Amino acid sequence: MLSPAEYAKAHGISAERVRQLCRAGRIQGATQQTLGPMTMWLIPSDVADPRLPRGRPAKPRLSLYQPDADAQRQARMRLRLGRQEARAIIAAMKRKGVKVQLFGSMKTGQATPHSDIDLLITDPGPLGVMRAISETLAERLTLPLDVVAEETIGRDAFARIQESLHA
Repeated sequence: MLSPAEYAKAHGISAERVRQLCRAGRIQGATQQTLGPMTMWLIPSDVADPRLPRGRPAKPRLSLYQPDADAQRQARMRLRLGRQEARAIIAAMKRKGVKVQLFGSMKTGQATPHSDIDLLITDPGPLGVMRAISETLAERLTLPLDVVAEETIGRDAFARIQESLHA
């Protein structure tokens, strides 16, 4: 019979972990003995290591979603349409007197089919024009539209957007 300390040393784990495993009934044949005021676990010397692998079980490497050529073609088409829509929105807003700039992944060329169109409004122009245009177009777009007005964001956010515009 082994003590938790001896068993721990033999299996490369802490004695406290061995006691936890004994209390949980995970070490087969382990018994708790009371010797006066002290209780101690005794473990048969021939018991195998009861530990299970730590963490979550490993997931299979194969993905259930493996895009085929058709899905990739659709994703590229969605992105191309999104870029065309972004240019059309900016042109329409500028024609109505709204000062607008494209920023974010669409501006930097890092857009994916899951990106959105980020627009910064620096001068909203005539009252309500910007809102009417963005709401009307947002319903018809391939990609989501995110419109940010300069006066509604903090200085830090505006500075970061300005940096990305000039990068």
